[in-house]
Amino acid sequence: MGSLPASRTRKHSWEIFWTPSQTNFFLSPLSSFFSLYGLVPTWLTITIISRDIIVITGWVILYLLTHTAKVEPTMMGKLAITFQLILICYILLDINLPAVPDIHGYLIWLTAVFTNNLRIALYLQGA
Repeated sequence: MGSLPASRTRKHSWEIFWTPSQTNFFLSPLSSFFSLYGLVPTWLTITIISRDIIVITGWVILYLLTHTAKVEPTMMGKLAITFQLILICYILLDINLPAVPDIHGYLIWLTAVFTNNLRIALYLQGA
């Protein structure tokens, strides 16, 4: 849950309780679970988990070098997480509703493109 200082610095009330790091820890297990059942390709799950590892490793290195934990999310990161959430919501809808249009493949590729572009952007920021 959010703390009092976080509630004063956040712009939206939902950001007090839902931070980007919590989103990362939410998406990786769901992606792994869906991969086990064949709903998400294994290579996409590996891409998502490796992105999380890169983000966490970068944060640890930044914290060790600067003793600050402040990291601003990039637009590419927000887009990658958005497409991952859209893919997960689509899969959940597709499981339960038979009339959902078949855009599963398109969402997988869009998610992969934005997640890989984020990995490249994170590498270039660190270089």
